Amino acid sequence: MKSTLKAITHELLSTRYAEAYSSFKNETEELTPNEILAMCDVIYSLYLSDNFDKVNSAMSDSTVRLYRSVCLYGEKENSLHQTLLSPHLSAYLLGSLRLLQTKYSLSLPAKQWILNEKLSNNLIPKYPLKYKLHPWRVSHWLGGVLSIVYNLNLIHDEDIDKQNLFQRMIDSYEHNIINKNGLIDLGAAAPIQSLFDVLYKIRHNPEHGKIGGIVHITWIYHAIDRKYKGLDRLISYAEKLILEADGFMEDVPYCLDFDFLQLLRTGYSQLGISSSKDELFLDWRRRLEIYMSTEAESDSRFSLHKLPGALASIRECELHLSKSDNGMHDIIKAAGWL
Repeated sequence: MKSTLKAITHELLSTRYAEAYSSFKNETEELTPNEILAMCDVIYSLYLSDNFDKVNSAMSDSTVRLYRSVCLYGEKENSLHQTLLSPHLSAYLLGSLRLLQTKYSLSLPAKQWILNEKLSNNLIPKYPLKYKLHPWRVSHWLGGVLSIVYNLNLIHDEDIDKQNLFQRMIDSYEHNIINKNGLIDLGAAAPIQSLFDVLYKIRHNPEHGKIGGIVHITWIYHAIDRKYKGLDRLISYAEKLILEADGFMEDVPYCLDFDFLQLLRTGYSQLGISSSKDELFLDWRRRLEIYMSTEAESDSRFSLHKLPGALASIRECELHLSKSDNGMHDIIKAAGWL
């Protein structure tokens, strides 16, 4: 399937999603957050599909210019900034730059950071209180800011994190917001949380949202080889949910499939039980590959933003089955975000 996956992805990017390529060509045009998201989607998809030879210096230069012109989350705003980015999109752009650095030497401008102002006294990112009951939404702040701090030290030559903020943040997370089950717990009253879950279930599965939330933090744990808190309970819970799934975790392949597969692959590895779980990953690789080869090009629900998640999900299956944790397709090790 490898060569087919490469060809299918190239065909999708060249035809159905060709408009996204134009985002790399407009050097002076201000881009919307959705256009920036599409640029990152293209970079990740090319990387994950072994099409990174299609990335040229013009695309790399365009992404660096974008980095210069936007205001990332936690950056001090100035009059030259065109667009303010959310924590998620900021982390996604930094991840894209890390992927580009595997091919090009990037000259990235210095930025002024005020990350401490985005944190509470216990070093938890300040998130919109309206999302307090929504672990997946909140995780874009919790995991996104953590990924930003982590990646800034990797994409710049000098040490950005002189106050050891990254290590202090992740220690605070483990002490303050990750419970004994390994899930995000922001202290909401149980009856109120239960009511939210009932209402949320009208459109989505709240249990899936709990996994989709914590992974934005455990990704960074994996990046630094740190053991997940509540490992046994967390992995048992995620395994139960994925085995109950009929088809994909959403209507088409997307990041939520990756969330579960990546958590289980790395969690099984930490528990030392990877060899007994091959059947699960064989089944999911088969599902994903069949969809990519027979439905992806014609399914209108399969948007560009879903493509990196689908590709990364397949790579997680391959990483598990090959019993390798060091390949280029470990996207969290390579980019620190998805």
